[in-house]
Amino acid sequence: MLATSQQQLFSDSVQAEEPVPLGIAGFEFNSTRHVRIFNLHPTISDRHVSTFLNQKCNISFEALHFEQADGSSVSCRVLLDRRASSVDQLRRISQNLSFLSPTAQLGCPQADGVLFLGNLSDHMTPKRLATMGEQSGTVVRAFMMVNPTTRGSEGFGYIEFATKSVAVKGRAALASRVVDDRPIRVDLMKPIMNPYDIESFRSRTLFIDRLPRGFSDLPLLQTMFIQVGEVQYCNLVRKNGYCRGFAFVDMASGVDAVRARNLIDGAIVEKSPIRLSYGHPQKSAASIIHGKEEVERTKARIAVTRKQVPSSNLMRMPSPQIQQQQQQQ
Repeated sequence: MLATSQQQLFSDSVQAEEPVPLGIAGFEFNSTRHVRIFNLHPTISDRHVSTFLNQKCNISFEALHFEQADGSSVSCRVLLDRRASSVDQLRRISQNLSFLSPTAQLGCPQADGVLFLGNLSDHMTPKRLATMGEQSGTVVRAFMMVNPTTRGSEGFGYIEFATKSVAVKGRAALASRVVDDRPIRVDLMKPIMNPYDIESFRSRTLFIDRLPRGFSDLPLLQTMFIQVGEVQYCNLVRKNGYCRGFAFVDMASGVDAVRARNLIDGAIVEKSPIRLSYGHPQKSAASIIHGKEEVERTKARIAVTRKQVPSSNLMRMPSPQIQQQQQQQ
């Protein structure tokens, strides 16, 4: 049976796959081939599920991952074969699920293996993203945010992996990459309960760089954005009181952020053409800036403390080799 909490997600998908929503250029964005079978009896193993899918449902799959739910039940995630219709495969699983376990339910797993990729070039495509991710493990989906009107890239996208552990591996592999002469930004997303809701992936945070060094006219910057939409937060990133050449803005909505980027990107500020790109959709500008400020304050406090302590009194830790020798003695 279909899980009650996920009934809307899968009931629509079983009837027909919906078109990709505006604002998305996606490699299988709406594909429901990543499913979760839960409330399974604890004695059921991956071999049982594999046999059930292959023989009872006549379904092949790309990956299967077991999860320990609690002492009384287990669950597993299944990534179905992309070569077959996910609509048809879901129907067959749902119709035969009771043969696997009377209590079994079919639902949509939360997306906890999603990577955010920023500073992407206009030449990036969803399939290129998928290829980049496949070097680390199984990719469920790869998609990019695009302008709903022009269909041009908004400069950021996502790779969803089958599990969080693979996503962590993917982040390590991609974090230092330069693609199309651009150093891409890579970050792990927090779990997303509804992975088919486009609003979960829109960003209302804008990163502004190429500001003049020492720029201090914050009211001017705020006014520029207020003229095109509702602004919730706007501030410069400073070090020792001076602007470091970039800033962050939180718009009230993703729509306002799109409008602001379209109208302000490339604007001249004190003879410098500024550049706008989207920030992480789950990290507000306020949290990013205050986090950076706290790091700087912590560094300053440590530096002051070290100056107050004579160097002869600073603790010098022995090397790991010396520590090992001391423990052996």
